[in-house]
Amino acid sequence: MSLLFDSSALFAAMKKAEVEVVLGHHTLSLARYELGNVIWRERILLGKIPTEEAEELAQQLRRILHNMEILDIVDEEPEILKLASNSLLSFYDSSYVHTSKKLGLTLVTQDKKLAEKARSVGVATISMQAVADDVGAKE
Repeated sequence: MSLLFDSSALFAAMKKAEVEVVLGHHTLSLARYELGNVIWRERILLGKIPTEEAEELAQQLRRILHNMEILDIVDEEPEILKLASNSLLSFYDSSYVHTSKKLGLTLVTQDKKLAEKARSVGVATISMQAVADDVGAKE
């Protein structure tokens, strides 16, 4: 199964040290910025993680993205905006849905609202936990 991981799924994998399940799969180039912001927010705004953990997560993010197929949304903006307008999803979320649909990829997300909207337009979805369970069952 070919998978497209959104930033919520990637962050869940990073926090649970299950990064091996994402390697070799797909994400969007914007995941780098979304995840960088999540790490910053967890450290600076919320104070949930110490500086050392934030720095390790940033290093882990770099390693993960170097071992994934990074897709871009260049020239897809009009279609993504139309999907965002019709579904009331953010442009970011619509980017994942549009790319999944266009390339026939299963969208991996922790966001239940996003998963529901994606399924409503014909995109298969799965949670990070289900992916990790599936990988564990094959080992």
